[in-house]
Amino acid sequence: MSTDQQITKNDIKRVRISPNVYSSHSCYILEKTQTEVFLQFKNEYPDEKKGQRAFEKCKPYFVRTAQFKDKVTFCCRQHVEMRSLFKSCMQFRKRLLSREGSSEVKLYESLSELVDDTLCTRSANTHQHKISCLDRLCSECGVCKFSMLPGELDESDVQISWERYEYKNVKVKGDKMIRKLVLVRKKFFPAEMFQYLKNF
Repeated sequence: MSTDQQITKNDIKRVRISPNVYSSHSCYILEKTQTEVFLQFKNEYPDEKKGQRAFEKCKPYFVRTAQFKDKVTFCCRQHVEMRSLFKSCMQFRKRLLSREGSSEVKLYESLSELVDDTLCTRSANTHQHKISCLDRLCSECGVCKFSMLPGELDESDVQISWERYEYKNVKVKGDKMIRKLVLVRKKFFPAEMFQYLKNF
């Protein structure tokens, strides 16, 4: 999946280094906390005698810690759709499990839990998954690990609703029509829903 990102002034850090002389650099966002970076530094260089505060002062001016907006704005359209899809699928699965009493599949509490089950187990010395697993290039994991019940492959008249974004013609001031991306409620057969969830 590719995204078109527009660079704004917030993506560039500019500092004054002398009279009428400035330095500019693209901002980098830390994917870890400063404490995690410091502990990693201490593990790699145990003989280096430097405290955490002194270490943090060495941080380049263009590096900043992740803020709340950095965590929730990336691919927000996909995130909203995926959360709605996941919630509808798990509600349907819960009804099936209560009716059939099957223990073949898991009722996931969160989307992260589902994703973790389709990836290889994290190694003991890291909290991150391997890039090859996240890019679905690993031969030992993948969406094939996501099991489904026979009822979740049903293409009968049972339908499940969830919300997704679609472009619609919307009337605005001056009786003009514009195309706008809006959240709409859709209905699908269980087989379509779970296949969409599996391939999202």
